Amino acid sequence: MTSALTDDEIDDRFFVFGEKQIIATLGQFIYQSIPVSVLFDEGKDFILTTLLEARPESLIFDLGGDARANQRLLKSASCVFVTAVNGIRVQFSSSGHVKQVRWGDADALAIKLPTRVLRLQRREAYRIATPVVNFVAAQLQAIQHGVACSERAPIHNVSVFGFCALFSRRPDLEPGQPIVRITFTLPERHVIEGEGVVRHVTEFPDASGKPTYRVGVAFKDLPRSMEIAIQRYIIELEHARRSMSLD
Repeated sequence: MTSALTDDEIDDRFFVFGEKQIIATLGQFIYQSIPVSVLFDEGKDFILTTLLEARPESLIFDLGGDARANQRLLKSASCVFVTAVNGIRVQFSSSGHVKQVRWGDADALAIKLPTRVLRLQRREAYRIATPVVNFVAAQLQAIQHGVACSERAPIHNVSVFGFCALFSRRPDLEPGQPIVRITFTLPERHVIEGEGVVRHVTEFPDASGKPTYRVGVAFKDLPRSMEIAIQRYIIELEHARRSMSLD
């Protein structure tokens, strides 16, 4: 997310709202029988399925091929649906538990129709500014002139592709430099750990005019479960901010 976008522009660019629009969007995947991943247990478990029917009261989808995984999904408090078609990645979360239902003459699974669907173009990521209070801090370990060095700084914004860390001094990092280990912990103890590369080191003045430095880091081969954890965090944070603005 960029600061130049208004809330309405963010909605227009990334989200699908409204019952009819959501049913039409999901209908593309139903018509083409596009495979859908349903991730649960914080992204540690999943089933592969296809969507069967989208209607105002519910979204019906097929059972996965693993009966035991289906049973674990039914016991899960929430899940995330992820799929893609024609370079468009679509993701949405369940609102409530998954239920087993009859669809025609066969068993199927169902959730309430989602109230919003996240749509991302190829290579596009929804980036959000992180809280200043109770911030998330990243530990960055790199090799500088053959010597291991470590930097720690609060995360300024984050997406599933990378993040920007905020330093009060010029860090010992350069664009193109590999980060051999990135570690930070999201709320609810979701630990993100992996590798990355420095994309930029940019100087910005703070409110008092003093120089601060933003370091952009791109993830390298981040596991899917960690991408889901970051996306959950982004969506929950965005929901919380919009709820506050309505109060």
